[in-house]
Amino acid sequence: AGCGGDLFRSDDDGATWQPQAHVGDTGGHMALAYRGDRFVCFGDSGVSFGSSDGASWQELPGLVHPTYCEGRFQSEHDCHDAGWFDGLYLRPEWGGGILRSSDGSKFERAYLDDQFNTVYNGNAFAVGLVAAVDDGAP
Repeated sequence: AGCGGDLFRSDDDGATWQPQAHVGDTGGHMALAYRGDRFVCFGDSGVSFGSSDGASWQELPGLVHPTYCEGRFQSEHDCHDAGWFDGLYLRPEWGGGILRSSDGSKFERAYLDDQFNTVYNGNAFAVGLVAAVDDGAP
């Protein structure tokens, strides 16, 4: 976990971490996603990087804040500003909401967290799992 410079790996459920690879400069608010046998890393710089093994990384020209949609990574804008999982688009909403759509055009609230915890990025969604990371940013 970690992105935008050095990527670290844990083989013991997060108890210890070892350097894995240098990714590249993604800027702040870094995100790391894995879908379709591919890792993608991006952040505020607008530069995205991809890897099939997590060790060697290549710049992904033209992909801005990529998200997985319709079977491949695309720029978030091209995926209706949402992540896509098993035929549903999921979009985080500030204040703890999660919006859902079957066609990417009409979104309805599917969930509102009673503690107002916001999922920062649609890449945090995965089949059977929702994960969030606090990077300390205000």
